[in-house]
Amino acid sequence: LAARGYNEAICYSFIDPDQHARWATGTPGPTLANPLSRELSVMRGTMLPGLAAATAHNLARQRDRVRLFEIGHVFETDGERLVLAGIAAGRRLPEQWAAGAEGVDFFDIKADIEALLALSGAVHEFSFVRASSSALHPGQSAESHRNGARVGVIGALHPRVAQASDIDAPCVVFELDF
Repeated sequence: LAARGYNEAICYSFIDPDQHARWATGTPGPTLANPLSRELSVMRGTMLPGLAAATAHNLARQRDRVRLFEIGHVFETDGERLVLAGIAAGRRLPEQWAAGAEGVDFFDIKADIEALLALSGAVHEFSFVRASSSALHPGQSAESHRNGARVGVIGALHPRVAQASDIDAPCVVFELDF
């Protein structure tokens, strides 16, 4: 992913329960018995809210192209999983005289995922199936399957979630079981 223009991010494993409900792409994580604050009271069930917050932070500082990824654990009531997640927002290409100013879209991040899956040597085992999620834009989202089993999600951020996350640029996300 770094070779494709992404930077690695490290986000908190604790998130706000309201934020987790807004994303609703994973199983709710365990609630902490003694949290530091209400905003950090639930273990993340998805990595996307943290990456969205980092993206909003960068966009607010006049970055017109943001690409972030994170490898880490997400937490469920019965355990945890290792996940690779990413986000791309803003311009499709870095600013230059020959590049237009069009924004990133679903097919840009799908190409990044396909390039990543090609490194596995088993790219023929993976497929993308149309799917919907409350956090992703209808018609611009899919699930990634490996031999028929769901291994991830990819899609354009739903405008409602983007607005609530203070992201005012085209934005697409992905999350894959590592």
